[in-house]
Amino acid sequence: MSNVNAAIRPRPLPPVFLLGLLPVAAWFIVRPLLDPVPPLPALYTSVGFSIFALGATLYLVPALGPTFIKARLFGKDLLKTYADPIPESMGLVCASIYILSLILFIPFAFSDALLTKSTKTPEGITVTEFPHQQLAVYLSSLLSLLISAMLGFLDDVFDIRWRHKLPIPIIASIPLLMVYFAERGNTNVVVPLPLRFLFGTLINLGPLYYVYMSLLSTFATNSINILAGINGSEVSQALIIAISVILNDLLYLPWPVDFRVPVHLLGSKSEVEFGGVWSAGMAYGSKELVERHLFSLYFMLPLLAVCAGFMYHNW
Repeated sequence: MSNVNAAIRPRPLPPVFLLGLLPVAAWFIVRPLLDPVPPLPALYTSVGFSIFALGATLYLVPALGPTFIKARLFGKDLLKTYADPIPESMGLVCASIYILSLILFIPFAFSDALLTKSTKTPEGITVTEFPHQQLAVYLSSLLSLLISAMLGFLDDVFDIRWRHKLPIPIIASIPLLMVYFAERGNTNVVVPLPLRFLFGTLINLGPLYYVYMSLLSTFATNSINILAGINGSEVSQALIIAISVILNDLLYLPWPVDFRVPVHLLGSKSEVEFGGVWSAGMAYGSKELVERHLFSLYFMLPLLAVCAGFMYHNW
């Protein structure tokens, strides 16, 4: 093979590493089924599906490259001397793996509710408690992701102009915002410390909060998408964001041991205490906060996996 073809050849991946991911992922998925059951069984399963997503991304991105080129979804690297076609729209592969992982994880995310024993009312009606609110938020999030992936692929195929591309994230955020409104979500925002003497601690934005959230989705997605074409810069932003959110979520989980983090380097003279099963990290025993950050981890862990796999071939 010529040097030109070797220059655009996919980065080699050791087969031993790829095959080694399979038993590790399978162990994390099977572990909650074994005694003793871990404290957060669904989190183990999420880690397992994330490892599967990492392996699938590492394998499918280079494997499907020639297929995308045959479908005329390719471009040329303008900063290189060679003019060989490079497959484009490979984000569709990552989005498909990510969404498929989230869909397969649905029964495990609500396994506690599925295994809960039913109760009978005085009228003899069998009632099973189920977190319908969490399921609605989960499914609406999936719907938003599906709309984003579909519209993103249409953009790659038809090369939509920027003035038409801007409202795409607003359309994708509508299902999530509607569920948030139906569940009477909070519309208060915390005022920064320097401005609290004017506006107080909280400001209720009311309907403007939903406008703010829809515009935020537009800004966040386009600020990343605008760097598409620069090797690794686009996916690395999503990778850094996912890592940041995961680190924040981990602080709210019920760790079996407690530890303290000195924050004097940030200007505070005190220490922040984390952990202890009963204190539940920074949630301090709040089951609602723990569930919210677990819910966030269910989405962030597969995202981290597919971004890491894609970045391996796009750096």
